[in-house]
Amino acid sequence: MSHLRSSNFYESLASRFLEQQGVVILDRNFAWAGGEIDIIANHKTDLVFFEVKFRKNDAHGCPSETLTRAQMQRIRNCTQLYLEQHQLHHRYYRFDVIAITQRQSQPALIAEFAPVIFENYEINWLKSAF
Repeated sequence: MSHLRSSNFYESLASRFLEQQGVVILDRNFAWAGGEIDIIANHKTDLVFFEVKFRKNDAHGCPSETLTRAQMQRIRNCTQLYLEQHQLHHRYYRFDVIAITQRQSQPALIAEFAPVIFENYEINWLKSAF
């Protein structure tokens, strides 16, 4: 599967998961020359900018650990453009990460941090991640 098709697959998976959690998707793949926001949505009273990260397994760390400072800055810059274009500067907003891995055979040791199993993938929703 190509990187673009792979990204679209996991962003669609994340969108379905979020919708099941009561999140209203407003936009996907909002891009400008300097960056992209995977998913933009309303969650309760917040406007949320989601970054979706996938790893086949967590042998080399959690998917969310692959998010670099440079990527976070590009997302922040892109967010400012989105807020300006949609006249949403008055809204409270946050940055969340959806970390997806293929389902592993052993359960997480700490129930508080256990991922949600959704469509045979493990999904961790990190709110206010950065």
